[in-house]
Amino acid sequence: MPETSPLTRQQIRTRMRLPWSMVLKIAMASFQHRRMRTLITILSLSLAIAFLSYTLVCAELARCLRETGNKQVISKLDRMGYEVESAPEGQPVLLSKKIWIVALSLLVCVVGIINTQLMSVMEQYHVIGTMKCLGALDSIIFRILTMEALIQGLMGSVSGVIVGVALAFVNFSVPFGSYLYQNLDILSLTMWFSVSVLVGCALSFIGVAYPAIIVARMQPTEALRVDR
Repeated sequence: MPETSPLTRQQIRTRMRLPWSMVLKIAMASFQHRRMRTLITILSLSLAIAFLSYTLVCAELARCLRETGNKQVISKLDRMGYEVESAPEGQPVLLSKKIWIVALSLLVCVVGIINTQLMSVMEQYHVIGTMKCLGALDSIIFRILTMEALIQGLMGSVSGVIVGVALAFVNFSVPFGSYLYQNLDILSLTMWFSVSVLVGCALSFIGVAYPAIIVARMQPTEALRVDR
């Protein structure tokens, strides 16, 4: 059999490429078939990011109030559990005990996402096997699965940030009232909002990376096995 020329190989690879618009369409169609599992993933991520954003925003609000120098305000912050006197100047007031609690919640969230994504991938073995038989490259499979994860991450992160920020403002509005809103640092708050969303998307990507790599490298015949 004559050896395929490099030009022909390049043409084959070009024809097998899948545009991002089609990847997005396939990912959204997958959501329709796995609504409950997708909802569970988004909910678990949303709860973890809500806790993260709540902690970060509360720390930022405490920092803003501390910088006013008002002794009554500082006294209230002490009673709320924020160590104002020992906190470094210009740094968010975040107790060390909250740091590892947040980290632990994020770790549990990642483990949950990995478990959910493994189950999700198992449900799609035949679909993925069919796609690979039709010529889908490993990179295409990986892109589809990661696109699903990133969409879930974005949805879960945004909803979690909204809930966390709302709870943080309620928590500080009760003792400080309108005085809180007179001393806000909008730029810093926006930065922590963005950090929370990025962390959520990163957690979702990390959670799907291992299952996506495993299934993308599977042989089509293995993916199409009935006993999977």
